[in-house]
Amino acid sequence: MELKPKPLKFGLILLLTIFGLTLSNCGSSTSADSSLTNSFKYTKTDIGYSTSTAFRPVRALSCSSISFCMAVGRDGYAIEYLNGHWSKPIKIGSSLNAENFNTVTTVSCTNNNFCMAADRLGNAYIFSNNTWSKAIAINNVTAIPGMNAILSVSCASDKFCLLGNEFGGFIKYADGKWLDLGQVGSNSDHIYSISCPEVTFCVAGDSNGNVYFYNDGRVTGPNLIDPQNFPDGILNSISCSSIKFCITVDNAGYAFVYNGTKFDSGTNIDPYGAINSVSCAGKNFCIAADAAGHGFILQNGKLTSTININEQGTITTISCISSSFCIAIGNEGKVFKFS
Repeated sequence: MELKPKPLKFGLILLLTIFGLTLSNCGSSTSADSSLTNSFKYTKTDIGYSTSTAFRPVRALSCSSISFCMAVGRDGYAIEYLNGHWSKPIKIGSSLNAENFNTVTTVSCTNNNFCMAADRLGNAYIFSNNTWSKAIAINNVTAIPGMNAILSVSCASDKFCLLGNEFGGFIKYADGKWLDLGQVGSNSDHIYSISCPEVTFCVAGDSNGNVYFYNDGRVTGPNLIDPQNFPDGILNSISCSSIKFCITVDNAGYAFVYNGTKFDSGTNIDPYGAINSVSCAGKNFCIAADAAGHGFILQNGKLTSTININEQGTITTISCISSSFCIAIGNEGKVFKFS
C-alpha cells in the first residue's frame, strides 16, 4: 500500500496569508524562522526518475553519514548520494507488469557499504560492495493473499534489521538470516514506520495510531497512542535517537514523544496538515517535514522553530545526521540540503 498524503488545509493557509497571522503552539511560533544559522537550500538537483508518460517520485531516504545516502522510489529505482554527488537511478526492483509499477517503499543504511530496501511485492534488497542484490522474497510465509507489501525497515547494524508489512506483521534480519515474527497487529494495521536505535530495541508505528515495541527478540503491541480516526491517525514516520527518545508524527500535524517509558499524548506542531517524515540526530535536534514543504525543528521534543524547505511543493522524506546536516527530498524529486 502506498501512502497518499492528506489534502492540505489551503483555506487556513490562505486566511493566514491574507490577515498576516501566525499560529503558535505552547508559546512557539510556527511561522518561518529566518534567524537560524543553518537553513535548507535547494541544491538545484532533481533525482526523481521520469519517463515519457509519468514521474517516478522518491519515497524514502536514508543517510548514514554526511557523505553517503540512499534514496528509493516508484518503479523500483534507487539513487545513491556519495561525496556530494547523486548517481543516476539504478533499477533494483522489477515492474509488476507492463501497465503497472513496483515501488521500492523503504530503505535503511548503516554505512556506505550496507543498506536494506524493500518493495510492494514483499521483496527485500541488500546493498553491499557497491552492488544491490537480486530480489529476496521474504514476505511470503504468512502473507495474506494480495497483501505482500513491505512498508518499512530500520537497520541498527549490518547484522540486524526489522521490517514491517501492510498487515501488521514483522520480519527480522539477523546475521544473514530471515525470521518471520508473525502478524502482531490486525489486517488493517499497516506498519508505515520503524526505527531501531539498537539491535535489541525498535519502535514501529501503524496506520491506525498504534505503536509496537521490539524487545528481547519479539514484538509487542499494538498500543494505541493516537486515537484520531483514519487517516488522521496514520503514524507516517518515527525516529529514535536512543532507546530513551523517539518521536513519531501523524497525518494531522501531531508529534508524539517517547521518553524511554511511554509516549506522551501528542502535541500539534503543524497547523497545515500531514507530517510526512521526521528525523532525529539526537534528543536535542529533530526535524519533521510536512506536505506543505515546511520543516519543524524540535529540541527535547519541543517545537522551537519552523522553516520553509520547499516553497513549491511537499517534502516526502528527510534524513538528518547531525544538527548541521540533513537532506530532504520533495515529491517532485527536488533535493534540499540543511547546512
